[in-house]
Amino acid sequence: MEEIEIYIRRLNDESLITHIDEHRQLVLSILYDRYEKRIYFKALSILKNKAEAMDLAHDIFITIFTSIDKFEGRSKFSLWVHSITFNTCVKYLNTKKRLKLFSLEDMFDDVEDTGLVDVSEKELLEINLEALESFLGKLKEEERMIMLMKYMDGLTVREMSSIIKLNESTIKMKLMRTRHKLLEMYHHNIKLV
Repeated sequence: MEEIEIYIRRLNDESLITHIDEHRQLVLSILYDRYEKRIYFKALSILKNKAEAMDLAHDIFITIFTSIDKFEGRSKFSLWVHSITFNTCVKYLNTKKRLKLFSLEDMFDDVEDTGLVDVSEKELLEINLEALESFLGKLKEEERMIMLMKYMDGLTVREMSSIIKLNESTIKMKLMRTRHKLLEMYHHNIKLV
């Protein structure tokens, strides 16, 4: 390997992209290696279908590679990739008419007191992982995606807001309601056992 290639491979994503004009093929190859599994598994977690996730991951890379020159560096590159991945998956689901996502965007904007007590994240962590996966599968697509973004990807509410184009208070409300729903499923399941 040439010295320049070794140097470029060691760069973080944002620095790597600054070399796109001189070393386009190498930069794209490195980015593909870094994000191939992340994009596939994110698509799989949303679509729940291996073949569709693989096809969509290919489409996502095409979108990333054809629009990489538009990346302005205002956020981390990984967040930009995540945003493209998420939006591509949502668009795909909408096209299949399996999901009408975020059509009631302002539903909770003016809600001051819902009467719901927020469910602590600690309680969610106490749920058996296998049971939690089962419960996540029973959630609506929108609820599952928001929970995965928060707890699997570790995104902040602000980052989630920039990706799914909902205001932060709406996302907080949806997270609280979904955590509450998961705990209700868990407690109902315990009663059945």
